[in-house]
Amino acid sequence: MENQEHWGPNGPKLTGIEFFRGKWISKGGASIVGVRVEQGALVGEVLSPGGQRALLKGDAWRDVQIRGHMSCPADGTLKLNVQARIRDVVPEGGGAGPSGDARRYKLEVLWPPVGSSPQSWTDEFTPGYAVALDGVWDDRTGEHRSRDDMLTLAGDDTAVGKCYQTWRYRPLDASEPARSKPMSDLHAACVRMVRADYCGDGKSATQTGTHIDVWDTANVNTKEPDMPGHGFEAAWTSKGAVCLDHRRLPTEKECFPALPICHSPEVAKALAKQKGLGDALLFNASCKSLPCADPHTPR
Repeated sequence: MENQEHWGPNGPKLTGIEFFRGKWISKGGASIVGVRVEQGALVGEVLSPGGQRALLKGDAWRDVQIRGHMSCPADGTLKLNVQARIRDVVPEGGGAGPSGDARRYKLEVLWPPVGSSPQSWTDEFTPGYAVALDGVWDDRTGEHRSRDDMLTLAGDDTAVGKCYQTWRYRPLDASEPARSKPMSDLHAACVRMVRADYCGDGKSATQTGTHIDVWDTANVNTKEPDMPGHGFEAAWTSKGAVCLDHRRLPTEKECFPALPICHSPEVAKALAKQKGLGDALLFNASCKSLPCADPHTPR
């Protein structure tokens, strides 16, 4: 399905709350085991004191508490151990699987996580709704890591969550082996693109709120007309930028001297083919010479 409204703000924040599948997950004091992602939703079993298991899925995940870790708001390179709860559960909209079972989760964090200050539940660090994804993303490299023991809840303020929710690049989960691998590759490319991680080294070269347009070779998103002052910026794979027309912000990166110049998607496609990078490519447009007006501002 094409997504026609895909001008949106980028940002450097990578991911959300990561947690272990089999530890520190509970509802009403009862432990939850066998936690997994199926068709874009959390599924597990509530373990009774007698050892019986009851299926937990859909909206029943409301009020579940988890312990995990998230990036420190003051320093994204540090991890904080936090206690979180799922305050609300809503249908994802459109569904990730054939049954439309996908869900989004409103998270709150008990803050501050440590210290003598009174604690309270807040969504200050988890705005919007999050989606559930298998594995974790490495803050140092920006790469996805398959982990049998960990899951991620990524909000729409993060690159991982935004690429899933706003631009609809849906990476595989364990329940959907038949879905094509290119979708996972496009999600990984999108995460690089949102953060302007040109070199594919996990280092962002943008700031929150810079608007971009996104399209791709799989037609999940198609190109919108360029806004005044905006134009083609770069082509992307899961490893970073293939080539570059202009920088999103006036920053310097180690790979810039070796990064090929390209002024159109067509040139980028030819270059990717020459380098054997495959057919799953993502493109973006951005402001060519700052400042630019917000693309959503009425003209």
